[in-house]
Amino acid sequence: MNNTNFWTIRTITNLHAGSGDADYGLVDKHVQRDPVTDLPVINASSIKGAFRESMLPHLKNETNRVFGSENKGGKSDDLHQGEYRFFSAKLLALPVRSSEDFYYVATCLELLEDFVKDANVFGVALPEPLEANISALKKKKPEQGKPHRYGGSDKPTRLEDWVSEKQTGHSGLEAILGERVAILHASDFKQLSDELPIIARNHLENGISVNLWYEQVVPHEARFYCPITSTDDQVEKTLQEKMSSLMQIGGNATVGYGLTRFTKL
Repeated sequence: MNNTNFWTIRTITNLHAGSGDADYGLVDKHVQRDPVTDLPVINASSIKGAFRESMLPHLKNETNRVFGSENKGGKSDDLHQGEYRFFSAKLLALPVRSSEDFYYVATCLELLEDFVKDANVFGVALPEPLEANISALKKKKPEQGKPHRYGGSDKPTRLEDWVSEKQTGHSGLEAILGERVAILHASDFKQLSDELPIIARNHLENGISVNLWYEQVVPHEARFYCPITSTDDQVEKTLQEKMSSLMQIGGNATVGYGLTRFTKL
């Protein structure tokens, strides 16, 4: 029996799931982006690859059934699809720098609405308070350049270049975004997502720099979400046990990139 669960993904370290694109400008390696919204995304193939790598020691003879047969070099005589379905992880929030509390986790109402719609499409019942709280937030839409913030300092606080407005009470999103939450206007969030950090990387030979390149990263404390459809209760239990620990997604694992934590809704 198929069972679809929703998982939130918190980036513990900077993440680079590469798109393979280069614009011959400043950035040599870009992150993956959604072709419709142009927001950062983690493609389904990256999610599946991360799971396969993490689960190999645990699933043993179930690996091919869950993920499908491998076809290295196009030489496999026994090709078949995996029974599990992995979907792309959509962006839910990004960290935003703060003048008083280091950072807030920022989202926008449009992303929260998509989050609820996607859950309905896959037949996933969100926790009742969470969906109700998102509906309540929609009644207080922030103006462009004036983000709303919940939690943190009571002092006047700038988020990036914006003067934020402190809201009373809680956002109701603490379970998925943490205690300090900012709600941005959609255009402000788009600007934030367009200006991801760019990190210089250097290749040394005998202590001499021979190649300097620049790559884009999704910063730590970002939040994504993705559905995963499972077919086996025992395998599902193994997956959930593994996802309670850290999982690596994307490239550059040897320099600490891509550590994430999955949490089931």
